[in-house]
Amino acid sequence: MAIGQQSSDVVSEQEEYATLYFYRKPEFYSGRFDCWIGETRLIKNFQRSSYFWLNLPAGTYEIKTNGRPAWTIYEKKYELKVEAGQVYYIEAVLDYDFLGTALLLQVRSQADFDLLKSKLSFDERAIRVLD
Repeated sequence: MAIGQQSSDVVSEQEEYATLYFYRKPEFYSGRFDCWIGETRLIKNFQRSSYFWLNLPAGTYEIKTNGRPAWTIYEKKYELKVEAGQVYYIEAVLDYDFLGTALLLQVRSQADFDLLKSKLSFDERAIRVLD
């Protein structure tokens, strides 16, 4: 079950959940990228200069990014193991090549996220809890 529309300040204190922060730096290319965990779309059109967070139970998850137009934006898949009570920071980074673009996900430190947070806006459209 996926639940959305919680405040940007409400992050789970429950020990059985991990918290993931996804963010994109300010950049020229806007692109239309979606972010998924399994079959659940976390966010449609993940905007540059934005972030969102997600609480999910401990486990191993397949995370993928894709976008439109499909012929110029490549789908990328990642496997991420998360532990309950831990916080993860995931930067979405553009990767360009001659024929297309992809959105790569890279685990970062809290310090990296904290340096950028004041330049990012919270995206309320994203799912907040995945059970």
